Amino acid sequence: MSPVNDEEPFNPETLDYVYEHKNEQFVTNGFVISDGLANQLPEELRKKYFEPSERCLLFLLFELQIVGFINSDEVDDGEFENVFGVTKHRYFSAEAIDEWPEQVELL
Repeated sequence: MSPVNDEEPFNPETLDYVYEHKNEQFVTNGFVISDGLANQLPEELRKKYFEPSERCLLFLLFELQIVGFINSDEVDDGEFENVFGVTKHRYFSAEAIDEWPEQVELL
């Protein structure tokens, strides 16, 4: 399955979003996406709400847009490191990307 709309990165002015809902214990309850992103999905996947188990599907579908947005000037390097505990450079390094499948298995 290929990412959707891979030519357009997330545009903060469109208010498109992927929002992760968490409970009081900071455990993911699910994800909500904007109408604009939902409309980009193939008909059989067109919905706004995704279960925690669908995290990988959601991020696979919007992978190129997410990566493009994170690597843009819209996301400050220091803020990214503060939230995720690693630099953008480390997060997107070949070594880290090779570890992603293992990390996904742990979710």
